[in-house]
Amino acid sequence: MSERVIEDADFFLEESHLSVYQWAIQNGQVDAPSLAREFDFDLDTAVSVVEALRDRNFLFLDGATLRPHSPAVAMAHVVGPIEAEVQHCRLRLSEIRSKLSHAARLSDVPVSGTAGMEIIGDLHAVRSEVTRLTEEAEKEITVMHPAVPPERIAVEGSLRTEQALRRGVSVRSLYPHACLGHRYMHKYLDEMTGSGMEVRTNTGIPNQVIVFDGETALVSTGAPEEGGGALVLRQRELIGVLHCFWEALWDTGAPYSTVQESRYEDTKQRIRADILRMLEAGLSDREIAQRLSVSVRTLGRHISELYEDLGVRSRFQMGSRARQLGWLEGTGSLSPALV
Repeated sequence: MSERVIEDADFFLEESHLSVYQWAIQNGQVDAPSLAREFDFDLDTAVSVVEALRDRNFLFLDGATLRPHSPAVAMAHVVGPIEAEVQHCRLRLSEIRSKLSHAARLSDVPVSGTAGMEIIGDLHAVRSEVTRLTEEAEKEITVMHPAVPPERIAVEGSLRTEQALRRGVSVRSLYPHACLGHRYMHKYLDEMTGSGMEVRTNTGIPNQVIVFDGETALVSTGAPEEGGGALVLRQRELIGVLHCFWEALWDTGAPYSTVQESRYEDTKQRIRADILRMLEAGLSDREIAQRLSVSVRTLGRHISELYEDLGVRSRFQMGSRARQLGWLEGTGSLSPALV
């Protein structure tokens, strides 16, 4: 994007310039001496601000009087060039993808790696590929997340997901139970399920995997904060195995609820049941916290409350008592004290 377009957008977003523009709208006109008195500027600064606003089409000369453009017109001057450059970039992307797709059709040999498999090592390239495959999906996209995604990643994903849903593509997503403990995830999931996405939560999700139309799968090879890449799979046999595993997790997962009361109770029940199972499996507190996407301190609070609710003094006794009650086998229900 050109430096001038970025400069104009940054200029308008500065609080001082926005305040001057709003003041000009309220007064219907503006001049440097009045501006200097209102904002306690020296005259040279006031003249500079007025010239900058006029240069960027926020002000226009009406005879001998400077007046502010309406917010709609001002916004068009700021946003218009940005939208034009974005559109230009989209056209260039479409052209590049078209040429590369044509090259791919001319050869059955993948660029690198074993037949049907490729590695994308750059996070930005992975996101670009996810966007492309989402745009080209026709039937179904299935996703599983091993951890709670950061808020910015959830927002970014929502834009792609909504576009797919509007085209009639089925989208089903699996998240860890711990996602129910984050407010921004409730907001995101409420919006997505309202648009038609199906969501379930489960434990033991091993990796991030996205399958497009049962034909292409992306398997994460590292965390985003580590610059993680992805393994691209196109072998139907491998994708079939992944899909069977995904369906097993989906079938045993709990449907996401938008009802406040039920999801509050379910969240603690599921998270604490997961904690008990992982403690019995011998995982450390840090490992359990990472799998649940919670802090070690939060995990410690859950464990302390489990000690008290079960009336035990050791983790061995905790596991034994939980098994007696059927919690680890799924034959019992957590007591009201745990919610």
